[in-house]
Amino acid sequence: MLPRVVLIARVKAANGKFLFAPVEIKRGRPVKPQDATRYYLRYSENGKRRVEPVGANLNAAFVEFQNRETQFTRQRAGLLPIPELERADDDDEESVVSLADAIASYLSDGRATGWSNATISAYDLTLRNFLAVCEAESVRTVEQLQDPAKGRAALIAFLAWMRKNTQRRDVKGTSQDTTFAKRMTYLSAFLTTLNIKLRKGRNPRPDDPGLLRHNEVPKAPKKTPVKYGQKKIQALLAAANVDEADLIHFFIATGFRDEEVAYCEWSDINFSAGTINVHEKPHTASRPWSWKPKDKESRPRAIPLSKPFLARMRERRARMTDKKCALIFPSGVCKPDMHLIKIVRRVADRAKVEGRVTLHAFRRTFGSMIAKRFGIEVARQLLGHSDIATTQLYLAADDDEHGELKASIGDVMAELVGTE
Repeated sequence: MLPRVVLIARVKAANGKFLFAPVEIKRGRPVKPQDATRYYLRYSENGKRRVEPVGANLNAAFVEFQNRETQFTRQRAGLLPIPELERADDDDEESVVSLADAIASYLSDGRATGWSNATISAYDLTLRNFLAVCEAESVRTVEQLQDPAKGRAALIAFLAWMRKNTQRRDVKGTSQDTTFAKRMTYLSAFLTTLNIKLRKGRNPRPDDPGLLRHNEVPKAPKKTPVKYGQKKIQALLAAANVDEADLIHFFIATGFRDEEVAYCEWSDINFSAGTINVHEKPHTASRPWSWKPKDKESRPRAIPLSKPFLARMRERRARMTDKKCALIFPSGVCKPDMHLIKIVRRVADRAKVEGRVTLHAFRRTFGSMIAKRFGIEVARQLLGHSDIATTQLYLAADDDEHGELKASIGDVMAELVGTE
């Protein structure tokens, strides 16, 4: 049997044991398996199966795989093998992985495994800024970053850089610490692939390898979830034109995420069944983009739609016939409109609605309404959550209920203390 080589990964399973899994190769690039720790070449030699370790770096392992595959291809063709060069030791420059290459490989793996454009953009911004800070600190390789002293110094410098350079937006209810916490989460995920732990535990052991103390990592301030009450929604609708009102009704009726609304097409609505769901949008000749739902799957159950809402959508579809666009809320050139929040905020300004207006509050409004009437499990399914704990975070009181609660507490207090 002619020799063939397979690139495999050592993967940590949920039970703590280690398994071996083939590395998938797409478009000439390896796709990193989840929880992979090291890589090996598996092949047969003189009738015996061989497993050869090729290190913990996927790119370096892939180069070794390509070299060995080239040798076997020549052997199968009856050609003489190419003399192998001596492999560089770990201390040699050839074996050093630059931090820039590691970041590029990480983002490439993310794209290959189906990260959304928004996720890629968020990681790309954070890691590019981190790379610039590391280079200013003379930390240019993965090996240097893995050094506890140099790695900690780079992270402290990055925290200082964020606080100095992150633009403060004058938006009520926001905090820079939320931005810092998100970026450190992105950075921690990347560092984990390099076997670097960003933060120590709350009560760390002396051998805890975390580079930062637990309290040194920014935390997002806890927020009370807010949804829109009837008064605010009616004020928005009263100030909206027909197209703006369509968008507001759509968010309330579906509970969709903003990106789900932007990519939603008329085919996602089943008018005969009176339901809607999210579906993958592959690239086609008539669709010059592609999109996948979060977690790469549709809702476990379609969302039922009311007859008035379906009638509203039919009227909208009729008005948009001349545009010949499959999207329900397209931009002016029949592309997904990624700035739907601007439409709603313009309406809020005209309606003189106080407080911060967000699209996610519509989603909480939908989730709270469904949970109140049909239970939290139904709300979880319609919101598309995999964990019911996430759904519980969506259950919020609105401004109307706050006023009613305040009045009720006033009545109770009057009964308790009496009136003069």
